Amino acid sequence: MKKLLKSFLLFSLLTSGLVSCNGGELMNNDFRHVYKDIYDDPSNNITNKTIKEAKVFYDEDYIDDFTIELSDKKDIKYEFKSENHLRFVNSSDGYALTLPDKDATFDYSLSLYRTRTTFNDSILTISYEHSSPYGNTKTGWETYLNEWLIRYIDNPKFLEDNSLEYVKPKSKTTNKELNLEIQTFSILIKDNDEISHPYYNISIIRNRKEYIKFYLLVQKSKTNRYDEHINIAKSFRIIDDFGRSYLHTGSLELKENPLWNEETRNYFNKMKNFNTFDFGFFRFSLPGDNEPELRDSTIQKVIDDTKWYKDNMDYDVEILPTYTHLGFYDKDTYFPYMATFNLAQGNGFNNKPVLQYTLQYTRNNNNVSIWNKDNNFTPIYDVIRGKYDDYFRELATQLREYHKPVLFRLNNEMNTDWTSYSGMMSLLDPDIFILGWRRLYDIFNEMKVYNCIWIFNPVADTCPYSSWSEDMCYMPGIDYVQALGVTRYEMLNDGENYLTFAQGYGETSAIYNKNKKTWANYPWIISEFGCGSGGSNSGELYRNQEQQAAWVRQMFDYFSNKENLDCMKRYTGVVWFNCNDVVGDLIENALYIDPVLTDTVAAFKEGFKKIKDKNYL
Repeated sequence: MKKLLKSFLLFSLLTSGLVSCNGGELMNNDFRHVYKDIYDDPSNNITNKTIKEAKVFYDEDYIDDFTIELSDKKDIKYEFKSENHLRFVNSSDGYALTLPDKDATFDYSLSLYRTRTTFNDSILTISYEHSSPYGNTKTGWETYLNEWLIRYIDNPKFLEDNSLEYVKPKSKTTNKELNLEIQTFSILIKDNDEISHPYYNISIIRNRKEYIKFYLLVQKSKTNRYDEHINIAKSFRIIDDFGRSYLHTGSLELKENPLWNEETRNYFNKMKNFNTFDFGFFRFSLPGDNEPELRDSTIQKVIDDTKWYKDNMDYDVEILPTYTHLGFYDKDTYFPYMATFNLAQGNGFNNKPVLQYTLQYTRNNNNVSIWNKDNNFTPIYDVIRGKYDDYFRELATQLREYHKPVLFRLNNEMNTDWTSYSGMMSLLDPDIFILGWRRLYDIFNEMKVYNCIWIFNPVADTCPYSSWSEDMCYMPGIDYVQALGVTRYEMLNDGENYLTFAQGYGETSAIYNKNKKTWANYPWIISEFGCGSGGSNSGELYRNQEQQAAWVRQMFDYFSNKENLDCMKRYTGVVWFNCNDVVGDLIENALYIDPVLTDTVAAFKEGFKKIKDKNYL
């Protein structure tokens, strides 16, 4: 529960928002009005009397006013400076800790998910976690801990596979006075000439009687800062929260790539106008030219599928999606140059499909399940080490020579536990994902790739359930992204409990309300999605086809009302994932539009006619 209280801030107006105190009689402009004894850190001699300066973040910025009554509906952070230390108090999230540098700087832009501070040669992120679905029990905590926090950082085989090493043995300590449990892992990314902060110290802190709420501290440094990190963790104190943390990014600025050629710029302008949208189906990934037999047979399959959509849905596909991995174990994978020339070459205006090209940093088909004990390799570390630079330059050359616009989607669904480039495999640090993204983007710019529109595509529901791994923590920056991709599936194995299209994507949906302000300036693409009809692994195959057909009809009702629904105006591209999820010999999720699903096929045909009549296609 929030402790209800009223506090008044009265202090001198300085250009930086800084206030100071030299001791003596308490004045109306003295920051000690807001300092509480619970913030004390005796081990670092931080008390009301030793604090010399303070800085207060309130609502969306540092305070410059004279007298402010604090509201528990606003974001509140305190930075109290002593002679040599800084006592940071995150009132909104209910904790305090001490940093060894009084001049530490803070980034509160993602305060809803995490606070980021820079000091000495380190970057520290702190997140308040409170989203475990496993219940407030010891068993629930251990399940969450092992499945979603320490699955990789506590796995020596994972470290070995990725050229990482422990700097210190893992530790678990108890602060009996504060009733805190602290687990710490200290890891070095080896072969780190290209990595500015290779030393990682990670602490998980919780009240020993609490099994859902905890705090995650991830400190990365240029040098070994283990002892410093331990002292920071020891200074940690849980306090009563007062305030609410928010996202402070505002509406992100859209920055187009100045390298784009005319065709790409024209297609992007079409996307930005929000007046039309393109539709596509994914069924087959296109093989590279090093696999001519597989390439030629796949080209024919795609041609046959395209003809089927035309004959049965009266629709000519406008987006051609394909996926490429960096490789499959020891075999590299290449851009499907000939296949795209045969099947795509669209520019949004020439009645040919536009290529949606998804590249994933994986070499084992994202086989990173908790049951995979043998191969825990992820290419993300070698990417940021620069070991894929030549591969990326070759890819850049091939994409540039393709000439036509490409919807370039890198490492989709990163905010999950099922991709090789997820934060769980990146030392619980989404910045590693960002480094991997930026390295490829910078190489593309260096190689003058003038036809790629980069899509940032998290999954709708973050898993692991957490703050530190939320989608915006992976956002590479406005200089590196031109479109938002969204993904949410309705598997529909349960014919009674499921989300309709309106509930999943409409004006009351989590997707829309989460993104409508932050991504207001960007075109949105449903880069992959689908609705199942009932898989055979959980019952009779296609048992829910009636609900699937109704889902599709409602989808087109929404798309055909684009001019009246802001939630639909945002979408400029849609890709149905027309493949089944298979477990062994059984279909887990029946997403493929099998011809026997006549009601669903009819719903697509009716829907395409609706949006054609509105001139949306």
